[in-house]
Amino acid sequence: MFRLTECDIADHVNNAAYWQPLEEELLARPDPEWLDVEIEYRTPAQAGAKRVLSQGDRRWIVGDDGELHASMLLRDGSRG
Repeated sequence: MFRLTECDIADHVNNAAYWQPLEEELLARPDPEWLDVEIEYRTPAQAGAKRVLSQGDRRWIVGDDGELHASMLLRDGSRG
């Protein structure tokens, strides 16, 4: 999921790259009336495959070893 080109000089993925999975998810559904997202960066990630877990309005980006890199909370106005 994260590419080497998204890493900084310390070999950590730039925070902007964490938004990509959510942007792809949002492009696959109708536009919400409004959307508010809170993201918390937990531990630095390196390039490579990551998993996005979801449950309701929450998302987590985790490594193959289960390490939590970021969590997101979505508030979507079109869902009532």
